[in-house]
Amino acid sequence: MSLGFFGASEFYPLAFDTLVQSAKRRAFLRLYNAYFDSNLNGNFFVSEKYLEIYSNLNDIFCASAFDLLATRRFSLAPRNPAKLKEKTAFCATSNAIIQAFLRGEPLKFSFYPPQMRAAKFIASFALGGLWLDAQDCFANLVFSRIRARHADKQISLKNGCVVVSVNGEAKFAVMPFLKRVGEDWANDLSGEITRALSVRNERLDFYVVVPRNANFRRFVELGENRGEAKFRLVPYSICNKIF
Repeated sequence: MSLGFFGASEFYPLAFDTLVQSAKRRAFLRLYNAYFDSNLNGNFFVSEKYLEIYSNLNDIFCASAFDLLATRRFSLAPRNPAKLKEKTAFCATSNAIIQAFLRGEPLKFSFYPPQMRAAKFIASFALGGLWLDAQDCFANLVFSRIRARHADKQISLKNGCVVVSVNGEAKFAVMPFLKRVGEDWANDLSGEITRALSVRNERLDFYVVVPRNANFRRFVELGENRGEAKFRLVPYSICNKIF
């Protein structure tokens, strides 16, 4: 399932259908930042402060790019290209990308990847839009929050499953699915629950998490819980601080 934007057009998974547009954009940035924090050490981080100023994702990303290039700190004043750094001669591709961006011209494809952080960031969305795998982003969001909450433990993300271990011994596991769930959760998630059962270790607490919505706000027991480990379906709020 795709998550992204191209120019003024924005694309979201079905799980976001009940959200207002501003909430969709906030959720997008949470997912986007978690994904790049896990995979690129946060080098492409986009602040949520732009949500209060701009009304579409493309403008938000452009504003973030200008801030990467600016010699001064973020200001609500209009951007002044004369105050932007343009010394990128050591990387011709980076120079071409930044100069085109500053002039408002379309970016041209190059076989040579840019080396500057700002140029890499600009190219990530200005060449042909920004497209991400929504499921991967959601899994990385859950992973990042669990890692922050359990900094003293070992956290791994493999095959879509987050496992929390202590001294090499697994303690519990979380499997995220970015899917809209209603009151008929058993039917909505039949395939996902089957997949969870195929990888579940019955000695560990195991949680299947999906985005929280108006029709799904409380966890559901999936196992009989007769003294064995927990097996639960749990609603998960994308815009919460910590899992």
